Formats: sequence, structure tokens, C-alpha cells
Amino acid sequence: MRLVAFCRRPIDALHQRSFSYVCAGTGAYHSRDVALAGDNRAVWLSFQFLRRFNRTELLTLGRSVGVVGAGNTAMDCARAALRVPGVEQVTILYRRDEGDMPAWLEEVQEARHAGVEFRYWVNPERFDSDGAVTLRVMQLGGPSVSDRAHRGATSGCPYLRRWGRA
Repeated sequence: MRLVAFCRRPIDALHQRSFSYVCAGTGAYHSRDVALAGDNRAVWLSFQFLRRFNRTELLTLGRSVGVVGAGNTAMDCARAALRVPGVEQVTILYRRDEGDMPAWLEEVQEARHAGVEFRYWVNPERFDSDGAVTLRVMQLGGPSVSDRAHRGATSGCPYLRRWGRA
């Protein structure tokens, strides 16, 4: 068996060199920043959190953790946060509905089975030092360029929820 890592050759060239199978692992390579107003600095990028968790660093997250997004990385963060001592509740915050979640079904099922809660049609706007998170209720709009349902903020008042970390 031969293994070639970080290969920059076309797949056809690998087959010509007698590779029977080619695996292209493209995966996510960076976290997306979440712009939140407020003075709470307990907002971590997903990969920053996962690296520290996987290095078994001592993490202090508080009793409740909110995870913004609904992709596979968000599911990984949610399930990992549940395993941090002191964490009692983890909630996925997603601006669309369950059918629009980009995470694989197996990832969502495993997160649910682990005890992760889900809140749909919300988008965090503010995270204050007392743990108060202001969530804007979202609504369905017309189709977007990607043909997914466009989401837009409602004009109603946002509501508050308290989390230790986001």
C-alpha cells in the first residue's frame, strides 16, 4: 500500500501511477467568525474550541453553552461541550429550520442522542458579560441565489436567553 499526502496532481495522473483508489478529503479548514455585539469575551471559534478540547485542556464553559450554526462542525462542538465538566445544557442556535441544516443526518442524530437541544429560526445578535444572549427571531423569505430558503430578521422584539459560553 502506498500513501501520498498533500498531493497536487490530477486524479487521472494518480491512476496512471497505479493508485487503485484516491481519497479526496477536502473538509473545512477554518472557522467562521460570529459578529456579536456586547461585552462577553467567552465566544470561541469552533476549531479553537475543538483543538483545546482534543488536547484535553482544562476548559471552563459554565452550565449552559450555545453553539451557533448547524453544520457538522457545530454538531462536533455541541457534543464535545457536553463532555466538559460543569456543562449541563448545550443548545444549537440555527437561523433556518431543521430541513435546511447542512450537517449530515447521522451527526444531528448523534447530537440529539447525546442530549443537545435545538432552537430553530433564531440568530444571536448580542452576548453580554452577564451571560444574556439576545436572539433575533428569523422568518422565511423567498429563495436565495443558492436556491435555499432565504431567511430574514423579523421586526418584532428580540428575546433574551442566558448562556455561559457561545
